[in-house]
Amino acid sequence: MKYKGIVFDFNGVILWDDPWHEEAWIRVSEMLRGQSMSVEEMRQNIWGGNNRNAFRYVLGKDVSAEKLLELIEYKEKLYREIAITKPDFVLSPGAEDLFDLLLKNRIPRAIATSSEINNVNFFIEKLNLEKWFDRGNIVYDDGTVPSKPSPEIFLRAAKKLGLDPAVCLVVEDSSRGLEAAHNAGFGKIFHLSHGHQKAPVDVHRVIKTLNEITLADFE
Repeated sequence: MKYKGIVFDFNGVILWDDPWHEEAWIRVSEMLRGQSMSVEEMRQNIWGGNNRNAFRYVLGKDVSAEKLLELIEYKEKLYREIAITKPDFVLSPGAEDLFDLLLKNRIPRAIATSSEINNVNFFIEKLNLEKWFDRGNIVYDDGTVPSKPSPEIFLRAAKKLGLDPAVCLVVEDSSRGLEAAHNAGFGKIFHLSHGHQKAPVDVHRVIKTLNEITLADFE
């Protein structure tokens, strides 16, 4: 096969959880600035980035590292409390089919997510991710990863696999994430589209579900 591995964004790709993050951010925005936040405002200023940049936007200023950590933990705990009550807190359509295919064919795979460690542990436990992914191949926001569209998180994921990004596929849904994948030099970029935005870069293919990716895409 020409392409040797694959990297996945998580939120919006493996787990379709945008509405739960939206609910959490609305409540956080109301608490911190006394007003709600529209979905369009989130798409422009929150989605695809990390929590540090998101809170900088909401607050209109930087805060101490200690205060930032407190805010992040509050927001993500709120998100988890919302998510666990949802009947659709399951892997996205077609995910298990693709993951089983990758596992069967021993294709290296990694996750590159802007989520922080408590959310990552939550996802691993509740969604049984270790059936398909080594924990060491999940790159997350540990406080040292620049926000997308920096390519850094994707470069780290490819490095975990021991592969050049040029011989890897990547799957993303957000504009910033697609830019990051492009900036990292991935061989094929798949845009998992939810229908609300066009890709800001050239992509190999637009998909609706993960099982649209097949072994032929690695040729």
